[in-house]
Amino acid sequence: MLGKKDELDGIKERTAGWLISNLGRCAAVGGVMVLAGVFCGEAMGYVERIDSITVSGGEFGSTFNGTYDFEGVYLPGVVDCENGAASTEALKAQAVAARTYAYYKLSTSSTIQNGQGAQVFRTPWNTSAGQQHIDAVNATSGEIVAFNDSFICSFYVAGSKPSTLPLSPSDNTAKTFWQTNSTETYVTYNYPDNNWGSNNQGSSLGWLSNPVNRGCMSQNGADFLADKGMNYIDILKYYYGGDIQIESVITKPNSGQSPFASRYLADFESDGTANLASKEGVFGWSPQMSGSNKNIGSGTTATWYDAVTSNVHSGDASQKIVIDYDESNPNGGSGFFLRHIAGAQNIQASTVASKTANSILEGTGTIGVWLKTSSQNTEVSIALDDKASGFGSDLGTGDRGVKQSIVSDGQWHKYEWDLDDASDWQAWVGAGDGQIGERFSLDSIQFWGTADAELYMDDVYYNMAGSSSSLMIPEPTTMLMLIGLGGLMVGKRR
Repeated sequence: MLGKKDELDGIKERTAGWLISNLGRCAAVGGVMVLAGVFCGEAMGYVERIDSITVSGGEFGSTFNGTYDFEGVYLPGVVDCENGAASTEALKAQAVAARTYAYYKLSTSSTIQNGQGAQVFRTPWNTSAGQQHIDAVNATSGEIVAFNDSFICSFYVAGSKPSTLPLSPSDNTAKTFWQTNSTETYVTYNYPDNNWGSNNQGSSLGWLSNPVNRGCMSQNGADFLADKGMNYIDILKYYYGGDIQIESVITKPNSGQSPFASRYLADFESDGTANLASKEGVFGWSPQMSGSNKNIGSGTTATWYDAVTSNVHSGDASQKIVIDYDESNPNGGSGFFLRHIAGAQNIQASTVASKTANSILEGTGTIGVWLKTSSQNTEVSIALDDKASGFGSDLGTGDRGVKQSIVSDGQWHKYEWDLDDASDWQAWVGAGDGQIGERFSLDSIQFWGTADAELYMDDVYYNMAGSSSSLMIPEPTTMLMLIGLGGLMVGKRR
């Protein structure tokens, strides 16, 4: 898609066919006349999953015309051709941006072009995706970017290759680049520039008056941020705004569609060298942040824990949680309660643990976490924000899994809750009703105990297929083999 060609006129021309003004008139974009006011984003209350996509024409003519499996073949191909040499989290961000654009495009057309007029899917010299590109799609299965319950126009361009970037609104680091690219002019930095709500003016690549224009991602910049330790949700929010929503499409009723691939909600892995909280996925916030905590002392910490094989479940990292039980402040009862809240880093702190800070997922299957401890008499639960019925944007109810005792044998154990089984859930806050509705987002992982505790947490996961299927979470030796193979299958950066 955008970012494959640097010429200004070429960029304007290839966006003209789908950048639709909301003014209800004809508008000229890059010399091409476009009917305006046709479509400005689909309501996100209920977006049904598509299984296949038809590619027709484009930059490579009819060479790759045909109908392809959407998640299994088309999207990995786009990720490979558009930014295939990037680091893992940048590949995931690319997968979500490419998926969003395809859904947006298919809402107004029955086909999509293969080329810079839309997205590059295959080329004569790059005809099949690598495993790392397939993995990036699977890790974000069904996820698209929305704002105010509509698709966004998920612009992305090559952008300049940065040497420094500000990483937060309070960071005064200048944007500097060791290699410049003319497409950089279209890139937006909505999170570090503190552009929220109406302050987000979108990218000049599209009509600024279009409400679904929320900015433009830099592919080179995404790779830079991934190498700094940022995860894909934070990368998307960095460019499109901290208030955009990552949301999964929904299985069509009675369609027989197979479940999406199992995925990690936090695996604590990172390609980066910087020790950023984003390495901890959505669990990079201080465990002392929640006002719901009880009897939690100042020594309570949650720290990214690197490369000690005996203390990781898979990959090369986990999170070490130290709970300091403040016995001097019993607060009306014995023992502690820790609500370890979930949320991306590139948000306003007031939205942590909300749907905006996490992905909205389909309320079926199982959800769980792997834990290891030698501490005795500790319990765990997982808390969700969900909606009991309907597909409105509100996820105001709060339910949590029935508490499970944590095995204190110093070995890794899985703790899992069935989203479809009401006996696994109890009402927690708000209008919680003890059952999970059609959609949910992660709120927190919660711990109880009666003494100081030390735990390791890894591989927080969501398995749409449920506990009857095998969850593909490789053990450490298998993961290392996959990483090694992945390094041999690297696409070429355009």
